[in-house]
Amino acid sequence: MSDSEYTLTLSDVAEMTGRHERTIRRWTLDGRGDRGLLPAVDTLDGLRFRAVDVEAYLRPRSAVERP
Repeated sequence: MSDSEYTLTLSDVAEMTGRHERTIRRWTLDGRGDRGLLPAVDTLDGLRFRAVDVEAYLRPRSAVERP
């Protein structure tokens, strides 16, 4: 998994999901022990996300799959 695949910013993901940036940050797994629902990398310019991860997160899940 290349860091170059992580192109979406926190505000991009917030816009895609219709959620506040703070909510997206809570969903994030970035190596700091956060909740870990959405993978991200922490760069000098802030968190970066992959589009495939965001799309997978937004897909409906069955009750069995939900954390």
